[in-house]
Amino acid sequence: IFDDVAAGRVALDQLQIELHLKRADELEPRREIRALFSAAFRAGLWLFHKERNHWGCFGYKCVEFSFVSKAHACLEFTDTRCPQHSPAAVCGGRPNGPSRQARSLRARRQ
Repeated sequence: IFDDVAAGRVALDQLQIELHLKRADELEPRREIRALFSAAFRAGLWLFHKERNHWGCFGYKCVEFSFVSKAHACLEFTDTRCPQHSPAAVCGGRPNGPSRQARSLRARRQ
């Protein structure tokens, strides 16, 4: 999914992932976990929440990660903190993706 998001073929605002470690020796950081975070970052997704799943996996082998797109985070920040400005003016650059569409839908509803 990260390659599709980075290439603009898929647009999303948030992504939640739960990782399950199968063996106790997988508790140390692994190349695949680092690759996951690198791919998310390249796709413009930032980690905004993490939580261990204490109900399963012995309370420590499952972790939930929540990512948010830069465009969505910028849009929500701008809408709630400084609505008189555009997201591009506040966050720099030009946010794109579904958040731009969401903003125009909100404007039409008002």
